[in-house]
Amino acid sequence: MREKTFTPVAGLVVIASLTFGVVMAAALLGVFDGVAKAGDLPAAAQQMSVFKAAPVQDNVLPKAITQARDRLVTKGGLGSVMPNETRLLGTNLGRNRVATYAFPATGGAVCEVVAERTSVAMCVPSGLEGFDGLEGGVAWGIYSGEGVPQTVYGLASDAVGGVNVVVDGLPYEATLARNNFFWQAEAGVTRESIQALVVRQVDGGDVRVNLDFSR
Repeated sequence: MREKTFTPVAGLVVIASLTFGVVMAAALLGVFDGVAKAGDLPAAAQQMSVFKAAPVQDNVLPKAITQARDRLVTKGGLGSVMPNETRLLGTNLGRNRVATYAFPATGGAVCEVVAERTSVAMCVPSGLEGFDGLEGGVAWGIYSGEGVPQTVYGLASDAVGGVNVVVDGLPYEATLARNNFFWQAEAGVTRESIQALVVRQVDGGDVRVNLDFSR
């Protein structure tokens, strides 16, 4: 089994929610002109088969998602949202049956937004050749809050075949579909208990991604 430990890549973007204690590591990214066409999406989007599916038109997106996208690109220095290029990743996830979406930004990032009580988001930034600069081919975030258990979520490239969340030494299978993984803990699990992801690669082997930087 191939195991590696992840050291955070400089420039990985995670945006905290208003009330959840999510870590933020923001990067200022460049901007290019024009609206995305089939071959003009950021590198990360080209490594995600979900972006071959039909987009969700901006005028039918939930208000919480459009507000979170606008806030994310403004505060993160990501350029602007590519219009009508948002994809639905999943629905009815977790205790509160949330939906998750991914969208590309003109600065080259691909970001995921989750609206659960309030919004959280994270991105694969530009400058990394998509997922190639991320250990295991995943970008991840963790959040929790009142009425919301510890939640691990993120984006996965097409090279990922499965994701386990390691909690106090035990693996728990995350839901993986449409390039999105999502897992919520049982009551009583703390952030300190969440240690790693074990990312199964489609071409064989596992990559261990460290989520506990205090160890």
